[in-house]
Amino acid sequence: MIRTLNYTGRKRIPRSQIQLGIDEPDKASRNLDVAVKLDDLALPSAASVYVEAYGRAGVKRYSFGKVGKFAAPSDLTLPNAVSLDNLLFRVLVVDESGTVGRIVAAADRLRLTTAEKGPTRSILPVETTDLGRLVWRIDFGGERPTLLLNENIPDVMHLAATDVRFFEYVYPAVLKEILTHMVWIDGMNDLDTSDTEDWKLQWLRFTEQYVQAQVRPELDEEIPSFDSEAAGQWIEDVVNEFCTKNVDVWDALLKEVEVPEQ
Repeated sequence: MIRTLNYTGRKRIPRSQIQLGIDEPDKASRNLDVAVKLDDLALPSAASVYVEAYGRAGVKRYSFGKVGKFAAPSDLTLPNAVSLDNLLFRVLVVDESGTVGRIVAAADRLRLTTAEKGPTRSILPVETTDLGRLVWRIDFGGERPTLLLNENIPDVMHLAATDVRFFEYVYPAVLKEILTHMVWIDGMNDLDTSDTEDWKLQWLRFTEQYVQAQVRPELDEEIPSFDSEAAGQWIEDVVNEFCTKNVDVWDALLKEVEVPEQ
């Protein structure tokens, strides 16, 4: 059970002093690799150090010993059902000498990093969950759309990454649903073109490899020049070009479903 904590009067741990990565990322089991520098923060040596991974599926806490004796736990596995791109992390230094743990230092909303690329992020995180009889569903409840796959289908993550039938049958529908939601449900009136983390801006840039930005119609319903028919046609054009430019997958699909001669 995760103990109740008091956040009053805590110090901030600089993000530059925290490294969160994946040990041997090519393996099926994903293990967290953590380095935290606390020497210059004048923290109690007996205070406990925790790292928490959290996301749509809940919270998992890892104990890293004490400030004066930092030590990784034996179990550093990350939840396999959760996309790494949807995971956030926090580092907590907790004085547990009282009846209620008091946080004396913390850093929150951290992401996994690599030496080459910095924080990792995907335009479409993929996770598995129980979807009943559905094969897939888009979850718009988080910071960005997430493709949910039915965990009851054997090797569903492998299928999503390698099977040509999955690519041709599912991904065009995923693309269309996300663009439709972006224009008519979330709306484009609050789009901040300076915010590189805005998922709608990232998806707009993604579409530009299929339909050039210069011919993109107005997508903000709040603008008088908005034309719903033109916006709908733009979505259809993006999806069609997405399928056309992946012609190798289409050819492979035709071979998969080729009807034998009678």
